Amino acid sequence: MAAFEVGRSSQPFDDLLTSLRGQSHIILPVLYYEESHARETLESLAEGLEIPSVEAAVTYQDGKWIASPGSEGQTVDIESTLEDLTKDPFSILFGGSLSLYVHTVPPNVADLTPLLDQIENLVSEELSLTAYDPIMDAYFDWSVPIEEKTSWISVETTTNQINYQITAEDVAALITKWAPDLGEGRSFETDLNYDDIIHSWDAGETPLVMIHHDPTTYVVRQGESLWSISLKLGLPLWFIIDANPGLNIDNLSVGMELTIPSKNVLIPLPVVLDKRIVVDISTQRMTVYENGEVLNTHIVSTGVEDSPTLAGTFQVQSHSLNAYASNWDLYMPHFIGIYEAWPGFMNGIHGLPMLSSGRRLWAGNLGTPVSYGCIILALDAAEELYDWAELGVVVEINP
Repeated sequence: MAAFEVGRSSQPFDDLLTSLRGQSHIILPVLYYEESHARETLESLAEGLEIPSVEAAVTYQDGKWIASPGSEGQTVDIESTLEDLTKDPFSILFGGSLSLYVHTVPPNVADLTPLLDQIENLVSEELSLTAYDPIMDAYFDWSVPIEEKTSWISVETTTNQINYQITAEDVAALITKWAPDLGEGRSFETDLNYDDIIHSWDAGETPLVMIHHDPTTYVVRQGESLWSISLKLGLPLWFIIDANPGLNIDNLSVGMELTIPSKNVLIPLPVVLDKRIVVDISTQRMTVYENGEVLNTHIVSTGVEDSPTLAGTFQVQSHSLNAYASNWDLYMPHFIGIYEAWPGFMNGIHGLPMLSSGRRLWAGNLGTPVSYGCIILALDAAEELYDWAELGVVVEINP
């Protein structure tokens, strides 16, 4: 506008002469500063110049946990920059540059190294599982690998909290992985409660689970009967009949494939782990164990050849102070029932029996087979065992 007015002033001839003489007209520029436009421009530039801060992080790489430190970012201080521009926009314009005020932005979390120690403590905690086979009196032990425990850990990026979560699916995967260690024909108990295992680990305990023997098959051989198969397998005859619909003692044939129930059907009660009764038919001896140590030994009498004691693994299932066997008119003091030879007919361990006439039987025969299938003890030994062996104690009878 000022340049436009040259030659159009109130002294046009003076202006013309000045021009003819080669003299210049000095026209100072007029600077219009619009703060809102300057702010918009700065904000647009600041977006490209801003560097966000990086938070510290914990990650799992190449088999180990690593703590990455946080780093500073930067941001343009628009208000301070505008303040300088407003004070002297003319000098800044002709100087050709505007200094920007930049602030560093520290990360909220600069170091997570302490979390590595916490993680190390978590994965170093022992998580174990023990399985017990009451049939074979054998224990199996496993420890959860560190790699597995590591997979259960995550770090929440917003709160930097360690999450250590074990799910039922995690436990199920471990059980599947460990199952082959049990050997052929054995498996973990079918109603295994994975949540109970997790709760035990949370409480710092080692959970104990039971091992189950799988059902099997048996091919009948020449000269065998259901009774001989029953004795051979250590399973009462009626269990085999129940597992094979239509089977009876008269229609057994050579080559027939029989379904044999799991041996665990003979130990239906919760197992008492620290006690066990072992009977050896060949030596007519009983050994009583507590906490893995021999508590006592007794001379016994088992069944005669025509009515033998079944060899197998059974369990204390009942107590009767003086049971009566009507088949033989016998009273059996301190009777401990261990298996049903037939439904409703319990075979067991008891003291020297007495006829209803008052006559005591077999007092001088302990140490030789004389009974109709039960295991006979001296009266004081029977009473002692009766008081000691609660329901669930396993009774192992060897041939």
